Order: sequence, then C-alpha cells, then structure tokens
Amino acid sequence: RTAVGWRTGPYTPELTSRTYLTLAARTAALLARGESVVLDASWSAGRHRDRIREVATECHALVAEVLCTVGEGLAGERLRRPRGGSSDADETVRTPMRESFDPWPEARLVPTDRGVASALSRGRTISRTTRASSGVRVKSSSSSIARHAARASLSIANSRMRHASSA
Repeated sequence: RTAVGWRTGPYTPELTSRTYLTLAARTAALLARGESVVLDASWSAGRHRDRIREVATECHALVAEVLCTVGEGLAGERLRRPRGGSSDADETVRTPMRESFDPWPEARLVPTDRGVASALSRGRTISRTTRASSGVRVKSSSSSIARHAARASLSIANSRMRHASSA
C-alpha cells in the first residue's frame, strides 16, 4: 500500500471535516436508538471532539475519551512494519500530525507499548470510572467496553457496544 501525504488525497481538511460530520450524524442516530458507540479515529482537531461531545450531551450519553499512546521508537517501528487495514500512516504523516494535534486534556491515556493485556486493563479501568463518576449503571460488560476503548480515541458508552465508523 502506498502512503498518502499529510492532508492530501482523501485527507484534505475539507474531506476530513465532512467525514467527522458524517461520523457525528451516524453517532447521534445510533445513540438515539439506545445503542452504544465506539469511535476510532485520530481526533487530532479539538473542534471534532467538541462536536461529538455535543452529540453525546444531546443524547444524554456517557463519554469516555481515550488517547492511545506509544513511545517514539516503537511508533516508528510500527509504521515501518507491513500491516493490513486501512491506515495510510507512515513517517511522512506522523510528524506533521503530531505537531498539529490540538491539546486534549480531557483524554484518558492508554499506553499501547506495554502490551495488549495492559491496554485492556487500562480500558476496563476507564470504563468503570466513567460509569462510577456518572452514577449511571451500564448494562454492557466492562470487558466488552475495554476491548473497544483500548483501541479507540473517543468512545461514547451507553448500554451495548457497536463500532459506528472510522475517520
């Protein structure tokens, strides 16, 4: 797979904004039906995170914001490895994306360089503390939420998990 440059091709600012608006609309529809949603995306722009928080508030949904982290060396190694999936990320995208990433003080950090078990454990903790701090009881098992939250940058928890889309 050939990498696409930063903010080019399908990743121009206009198409990226349109993608996040579509993601917000789909999320609202799922939450309105009582579904839970996990949104896996870069969430590098604060305005996109703000919009999805508005959707969650309008739908009376709990929000757990998760930012997966990794050390510089391992990040570079992972980008150089052949991988499946839809990611176009490589070293030419990593640096400008990191430099333009808006501050995200609301995010709970999940280190991914300590192994899958550690990331899942952190995801479970985030799920439990989000529910506990809201006073709302969520029917979904914490392991189900954690499996998704450990991979996601922003998750909206309600009652059952569904992966809405990627941006």
